[in-house]
Amino acid sequence: MVTVLREPVSRLLSHWMFWRKQQDDALAGWGGWGDYVRQARRPLGEFIAEPQVAAQTDNMTLRMLLWPHPMVPPDGFIDPAHDAELLREARRRLDGFALAEIVEGPIAPRLAAWLGRDFTYQRLNETADMPESQRTPLDRQLDAATLALLDDRSRLDLALWRGIALRHDGAAAVSLRRQTILAHVARYAALMATG
Repeated sequence: MVTVLREPVSRLLSHWMFWRKQQDDALAGWGGWGDYVRQARRPLGEFIAEPQVAAQTDNMTLRMLLWPHPMVPPDGFIDPAHDAELLREARRRLDGFALAEIVEGPIAPRLAAWLGRDFTYQRLNETADMPESQRTPLDRQLDAATLALLDDRSRLDLALWRGIALRHDGAAAVSLRRQTILAHVARYAALMATG
């Protein structure tokens, strides 16, 4: 088995953007799931504070590795009192993969080396536009309270991502994360710019 982790703050911002761009006509066939997706029309801070969508916003990588787990509520946030135990279990799961990588950095050559053949990495399923009705200046979304929530909702996933990043180049891991977040924030700010 192979898994690839994404820098968690960037993943969470991307998730909010992707859900936010969905219009009612596109959601008509989604049934009750559309109600969850519509939560992303709220400000970012409210969206990631909403327990109803916690399974999509609260340390989603760890949730996917351990689901189902008695310490991981399906409709609420993970209690920080369980962080150490959950991280131990998630790291054991990651160690069970034949290959665990991160999206950021030179993933194509590492996958090619592991596969023993050429590999071309393609960027697909990226949010390319935002309806005018859903645009809001991104800098107004990233206030201190929301930044604290972003940190909380990605704390466990960040520990997992950082563990893999450090295997490759410990000195560059912090810089790689910073560059990744800044690039995504700049891209999303452009998509959210109001006319």
